[in-house]
Amino acid sequence: MADSLLATIGSGHLGRVVVARITPGQDLLHALTEIARRENIRSGVILSCVALLDKAVLRNVAVIPEELPITDAHRVWVEKTGPYEVVAMSGYVRLQRGEPSVHAHLVVSGGPDHATAYGGHLAPGCHVFHLAEVIIAEITGVELTADMDETIRMPGLWVKPVAQ
Repeated sequence: MADSLLATIGSGHLGRVVVARITPGQDLLHALTEIARRENIRSGVILSCVALLDKAVLRNVAVIPEELPITDAHRVWVEKTGPYEVVAMSGYVRLQRGEPSVHAHLVVSGGPDHATAYGGHLAPGCHVFHLAEVIIAEITGVELTADMDETIRMPGLWVKPVAQ
């Protein structure tokens, strides 16, 4: 369904819940993607992530472009050496080119005063120091995909109903 308010909308159900502990030394984004791949989660939602990082890498939009799409020229990467606690993560698993892919944003706290928060898009390079514990729920009845959205001229989230 498409109208002036919504590009896509669908309805599904929460399926099985996968709980995983990620070992120290892992790249957080890579590990989340690998969990989705191993557990065959094609569409899902990240319910929780508790982690201690010794390096946090976040990506944000630094400049709103005059014309879409947003490219790396409009972005900034922030790298922070830890320790940094992951205090919030929101995101989902969707299919991109037929493979599970994670799109997530996170907030970490730490810094010189041990209480400064930084947030943004989860980027490669977030390094698990002590632990990372994640909970991901599978979504059934719909398939989430990252297909080209001609309005924004880049991949966007699409929801497609699937038979159960």
